[in-house]
Order: sequence, then structure tokens, then C-alpha cells
Amino acid sequence: AKVNKAALTDALSALRGLKLERYVVDDGADLKLYGLAPPFLTLEVTTPSGKQTLLIGGAQGGSGRRYGKPPGKDTAVFVLSEADSIKLVRT
Repeated sequence: AKVNKAALTDALSALRGLKLERYVVDDGADLKLYGLAPPFLTLEVTTPSGKQTLLIGGAQGGSGRRYGKPPGKDTAVFVLSEADSIKLVRT
């Protein structure tokens, strides 16, 4: 598959400076309500310190912001900034 270098650069830039707007639910979230069960997108990046994973869910209302959470049993849900969401999720 051909790699879109601009999209890859944007995604890496967003991951490097990832900004969480706020937590929506600290614990016990119904992940389906946030588009996280199953997630819209799963990002996995391998760094020298190990593999990092981020689950990205649906859009928050009519905005460009997306819901996110770490993998596993953690049921906290947060909102990613609109700028990072746009860089990470491309159609």
C-alpha cells in the first residue's frame, strides 16, 4: 500500500503533542455511547519505551473532537482536542 507522507507526518505530530480537552467519565462509562465499543480507530505506536495504544471513538456532537480511551479494562473516557482529532482520523 502507498503511504500518504503528509497524513503520517500529521498523525505523528498529533501523537507527540496529544492534548486531552477533558475527561468525560472517570470510571464506568458505557463505551458504546462514545463509539468505543468497538472503537472507530485503534492506534498502536512502538517507541523505544514500548508499545503505546490509543482507542479513538466517535465524534463529540457536531464537533471535530473525538472521544478516546486507553486500551484494556479502564473505562475512563476523555475528549481529544479538535486539532489532534482531525490529524489522527482521516477518511
